[in-house]
Amino acid sequence: MFCFVNRTLSSVWEDINVLYDEASLACRSCADNYLKSFAFYQKSLGEQALKDQYIANHMAEALADGQFRVYLQPQYDIRTNAMIGAEALVRWKDPVRGMISPGEFIPAFEHNGFITNLDYYVWDTVCALLRRWLDEGRKVCPISVNISQVDFLNVRLADTFIELTERHKIPRELLELELTESAYTSNPVVIMDTLSFLQKSGFKVLMDDFGSGYSSLNVLKDLPADILKIDMRFLSDSKIPGRGENILASVTRLAKWLEMPVIAEGVERKDQADFLRGIGCEFVQGYYFSKPMPIAEFEKLGSQVAEREEGAARATINADSLWSATSQIESLFSNILQAVALFEYDGETVRLLRVNDAYNKMFGYRDVNGIQDEALSDVSPEDLPEILEAFHQTARSRGTCRCEFRRLLNTGSVIWLQARLKYVNTIGGNDVIFVSMSDVTQQKELDFELQRYRVALSGSGQRHDTILIIDDQEINRAILNEIFHESFTILEAENGRVGMEILAKDEGKVDLILLDLVMPEMDGATFLKLVRGNPAYAGIPVIIITAESSAWQQNNALEMGARDYIVKPFIPAVVRQRVKNVLESTTRVAEQLRDYEPEEGGNNA
Repeated sequence: MFCFVNRTLSSVWEDINVLYDEASLACRSCADNYLKSFAFYQKSLGEQALKDQYIANHMAEALADGQFRVYLQPQYDIRTNAMIGAEALVRWKDPVRGMISPGEFIPAFEHNGFITNLDYYVWDTVCALLRRWLDEGRKVCPISVNISQVDFLNVRLADTFIELTERHKIPRELLELELTESAYTSNPVVIMDTLSFLQKSGFKVLMDDFGSGYSSLNVLKDLPADILKIDMRFLSDSKIPGRGENILASVTRLAKWLEMPVIAEGVERKDQADFLRGIGCEFVQGYYFSKPMPIAEFEKLGSQVAEREEGAARATINADSLWSATSQIESLFSNILQAVALFEYDGETVRLLRVNDAYNKMFGYRDVNGIQDEALSDVSPEDLPEILEAFHQTARSRGTCRCEFRRLLNTGSVIWLQARLKYVNTIGGNDVIFVSMSDVTQQKELDFELQRYRVALSGSGQRHDTILIIDDQEINRAILNEIFHESFTILEAENGRVGMEILAKDEGKVDLILLDLVMPEMDGATFLKLVRGNPAYAGIPVIIITAESSAWQQNNALEMGARDYIVKPFIPAVVRQRVKNVLESTTRVAEQLRDYEPEEGGNNA
């Protein structure tokens, strides 16, 4: 091996020790490269050596003095833009050099072994942070921490994570463990055993930089991992146009077949986000959505997350940001799955300002041009006064409003829409109003059918107008109440005992029971047994409410005497249809019994 140092003859004799050091640095620069047999000393080699020496001299002091700071980079559900987690990263704020890049000190720490001390500091800090959030009653999302391949030299690594979560008293699923794919190949047997044990102990394992190695499929086949992380830089290395995109799409589909979520990190541009959304990638991380930030800033961001029901609209939004292509509202507005639009209202006229892709898709528009001044031209004339009144109330109250109306599509068909309006801001004397729209045509058709059904029953001397909902979860009762309150009288009970009291009090008035199985005091199975054993209640049809959709659970519900079952979370159209089916079936049986019932004075022989 030959090493060359660029010096004049006169300068060589000035300091032979300096010359030797520089030659040594040049030698080390090609020591591990068998294809490179010589190297020239460059000034950058000396500068890097000084940086490495500074890092080695100050790393222990920096850790003791708290110079290392944990930063958090949020992770988002790309479909809803809801924050679903974060990755813990580390920054070094040195009092002399300022902020030192992780690209400088992480490789040095991995080389000298100090990375194990820094990793433990980050793990402990994150666990303490999660504990504090839990104590403060915050909504806590999982945080992933990185594990270096050097950490696996510690035979008690799994015990370390268990001790940390037990000492800080945090659920283990809140601390996710992240390891690069390349680390798997360093000591596969030890790593596999350790990760398998951690998985069984309740931790989630993330495979970082998947696809960057040369044995990804083999790694995926053999090693335990719950979540894949793919870096968008994987696409930039492709010299054949489209090949990287196709591979990334295939990896995403493969992960879906294996029921493994995929997080794409390094997302920095809108076109990347659109591509990921198109291939079905669900979760993202990167500067396009949010940069790594200090803990205090992350907490502030979490406390400012709006209620997502109305999309991105909030009264505190700066009006100018609504049209800013770089703002966070742009991302949320463009990517929300529900049809949403911004309208301008001057007290008489409604003008369309902006729509999202789902709006165009719902109504068949290619763009918003040409329809601004005719925003409500396709609304049914019968319903136009109602929607104008909704705009008026929203602007007057600077709050929210809701209405339903019919709209004619380009295809000639008519759909029912439920609109939710929210005041955003006032610009130039006109009010900007955010509107989200849902197609409720099927719901309306079912409501009309149920209404006609109720009228028919009342005409034949029968009634199906009272539903008893028995569920210990108030939110479940509220959802079912919202689904049926317009068509039925609703009674509610928080357990089977209260349900029996209602039946005794309102004997003959309950026409259908929606029954949860798992409840305090008296569970659903006991209640159903009492109902079926009492002739006064035995004829009331019962539909089981269950979170379990297995065939065993369905058969069990029917064997207990239920007529049908509804699976949580509730899908309104499905719930209505199942109730409708049970009521129709009950009516048909009653009519058949009446048909076979002998007339008074007839032959009973």
